[in-house]
Amino acid sequence: MNRTPTTDERMKNAYTTLSEMNPMGLRKDYENYKQYLLWAKKAYEKGSLVAKEKIKNKKTRIGKLEDQLAKLQLEVSALKSSARTLKDGAKSVNEERAYRRKINRLMKEHTCLSVHYEGDEDVFTTWVYSNRFGEDHDKKDLCGKYDPHYDNHFTDTYQEAHERCCDYINLYNMERNQQRVKEIRLKFEEKEDE
Repeated sequence: MNRTPTTDERMKNAYTTLSEMNPMGLRKDYENYKQYLLWAKKAYEKGSLVAKEKIKNKKTRIGKLEDQLAKLQLEVSALKSSARTLKDGAKSVNEERAYRRKINRLMKEHTCLSVHYEGDEDVFTTWVYSNRFGEDHDKKDLCGKYDPHYDNHFTDTYQEAHERCCDYINLYNMERNQQRVKEIRLKFEEKEDE
């Protein structure tokens, strides 16, 4: 339990504290208690002013540190945002590179595709053609169809180029399936004629 110190104990503690504040560290002899109290009052007032000054300095320092902390937190927030943006950028670059690899695989599988990556001097464009239509894009293919991307062979991204390649492949597969259907019909009709 905490008990309230008596007046004598408080005075003894105060005297010890005052002794610690005494720059000489020596106990002073006083002629009477009244002189001691006067000296103690001055010492406490001076100690109080010193403590208040130290508190003020510490609070000023805390304020400066809080300002620095706030600035650092803003910098960390900006860096986190920048890191997210950079991570997203790296992700989109990886996706574009993946599309280029897909295009190269499609070109190996389907000889009807012709892709040029060089683009122009100021813009990175990819040009996608189907050689089923030849150099003259007004020419019809085997099924009598015109190039669906005539005069629009450039793409701005590899993803668009991949989609264009898939369009040409689907068109080629449709044509091939139509030819197979025609061949099957012809065979069936030949068998019926016999």
